[in-house]
Parts: sequence; C-alpha cells; structure tokens
Amino acid sequence: MTIEIADEILSSPTPGKDILLEVALYLFANDKASLGRAADIAGISRMEMQSEAGSRKIPMHYDEEMVLNDIEAIKWYKENDSSK
Repeated sequence: MTIEIADEILSSPTPGKDILLEVALYLFANDKASLGRAADIAGISRMEMQSEAGSRKIPMHYDEEMVLNDIEAIKWYKENDSSK
C-alpha cells in the first residue's frame, strides 16, 4: 500500500498527528476502517472524524440496510417513548 503525504503535512507543527489523520481518512475512504476505527487511529472523536471526512468530500458509508435499521429504531422509540 502506498500513501502519499503532502509536504505541508510533513512540515506542520504536529506532523505525527496529521499523518495519523491522513492514514485514518485513507483507510475509511477505502472501506478498510469504520468511522469509529478511523477516529481511534487518528486519536479524535467520531464527530471530528466525520467532520474531517466531510470537509474532504469523503462520503459516509451508509447503506440501505443501515437506513432501514434506523427507521425501525425511530419507530420503536416513538412507540415506547415514556415521556408521553
């Protein structure tokens, strides 16, 4: 596997952290790591990783099965909401 790292990353004040982020984003973008695993590799939160991926126009891995699972979860919570 070859990963190209831009000169500006290597010359940044925190090159190690920046390199980990780039590697994590590469793995996520190429379906080699989940969003959570990529965040762990980069040492940031899932929300930060999602933001980083979004800023680079890396699509979230959200398939039809996940959508259907979310819809079922929403239905269940609506039916079982104890605050009503």
